[in-house]
Amino acid sequence: MHLTFNKYKGFLIDDENDKDTLDIKANLNKIKDNESSRKKAKKSGSTCEYRTSGFDLLEYVWKNDQYRIGDDDITDKSNHEIKVDRYGFFLRRQSHLQISSNTNDRNDDLSSHQSLYGKGLIVDNDQSENEYPEKLNRLNVEERKELRKQARESKANVKGKRNKNRSEFNKNTEVGVGVKLPTLRSKVNHLKSLFENCIEETQKRSGLKKLSETSRVFQIDDVSVYVNDLKNILNDEWLSDSNIGWVYAFLFHGYVLPLLSMKMKNSKFYDYEEDNPKFKSPICLLLPTFTFLIANHPEPRELLVAKVLPSGIEEAQIIFCPLNDNDDFGSSEGGSHWSLVVFLRLPKPKGSNETMIQKALVFDSMFEANYSETERLVSNMTQVLHNPNNTNSSTKWEIVHVRDSPQQTNGSDCGVFVCAVTGFLISELVALASAPSDSIIDFSVRALRFSAIDARIWMLNTLLNCIQNDDKILDH
Repeated sequence: MHLTFNKYKGFLIDDENDKDTLDIKANLNKIKDNESSRKKAKKSGSTCEYRTSGFDLLEYVWKNDQYRIGDDDITDKSNHEIKVDRYGFFLRRQSHLQISSNTNDRNDDLSSHQSLYGKGLIVDNDQSENEYPEKLNRLNVEERKELRKQARESKANVKGKRNKNRSEFNKNTEVGVGVKLPTLRSKVNHLKSLFENCIEETQKRSGLKKLSETSRVFQIDDVSVYVNDLKNILNDEWLSDSNIGWVYAFLFHGYVLPLLSMKMKNSKFYDYEEDNPKFKSPICLLLPTFTFLIANHPEPRELLVAKVLPSGIEEAQIIFCPLNDNDDFGSSEGGSHWSLVVFLRLPKPKGSNETMIQKALVFDSMFEANYSETERLVSNMTQVLHNPNNTNSSTKWEIVHVRDSPQQTNGSDCGVFVCAVTGFLISELVALASAPSDSIIDFSVRALRFSAIDARIWMLNTLLNCIQNDDKILDH
């Protein structure tokens, strides 16, 4: 058996029988997933790391619980993407089980089955920003503007270098005997073909021969996707708040609500006082628009009183917030960087004097680039979430900048990383609802290397499946 992580990271190739599945657990000792071993491997010419789109486990969550959208369920349908997802799932799942099997050996446990769904934490050894001895110099306004300018110039340079070296990606890379893996070049072409298929399918369903930039392609709840939004998902383009908002709406209405509402029928998250029991999700995916309002409103509590914010945000235990560095109410496209802030409100551990564990986890693909914006969001979110009538409610929030956050290598993938990290964490949280009571979830994402191009393919492929399986004709 030949185990390789060369070029296309995450593939396991069986040279002898070319099986679809391999015994990952038996070969787990060959897989190095810590920082020091990756550095050693890199010196020796290898690249041992696990690559994921961030959404691959979601397919497993649906299949495992048999809650399917239909025969054409909304998952990635391209052959190589399914292969990547399949191996990606097996690798991460086995690795996760092995790492989490002994809670006494762990020093990064943040949440457990008990803490997420109503009982105490097992361990609380997370490090906050104040516990790190080294401090980074903070950028002033002018320096931040210069940084954004450099990011835009870097993006242009990357495109130029890519065109110059295009010949390197014209052929597929061979790994193992008789196995060909898709290159970056072939993935970019696949992404373009998905875009064209989305346009063709929309034209067919609408009866229009030509679509404008503002033609609506698909809608979930109150979130719509238009033609100009599709273009943002192409390789090396910047995602807008509409793109991230659609992914969040899809994850919430396609996974969180249907799966958790089925798994938690007898939990405290159901309101049985009404004639029709109403499920209040412990997980809230806040759209970028609402995150912007909370971060920049002079009186954020008024947004809650006026019922501008989504219902249930006060009771939610986990809140995902895509944060942009734009602070101009007059410009919807004024920002240049996205990061993810995840608010966790968990019951206190046994023996703790704290009323509740409240942490704001920051996943930033340009580490701490949105530092001041994060502080402002956390400060304002405190006013939104604090309930003076609840003795367990606290105004104390601990900001934890996750140092294992995957880092982007260009100036355009920050929004993609926000979506990918969100998708990965959502899949872990949803799977945790029906896991054994001693199961643990790790928010560090230390063993993962997110693939931006794979995540973009997932987004467009999901959109295409949504368009093809939508029962109603949209008003274009």
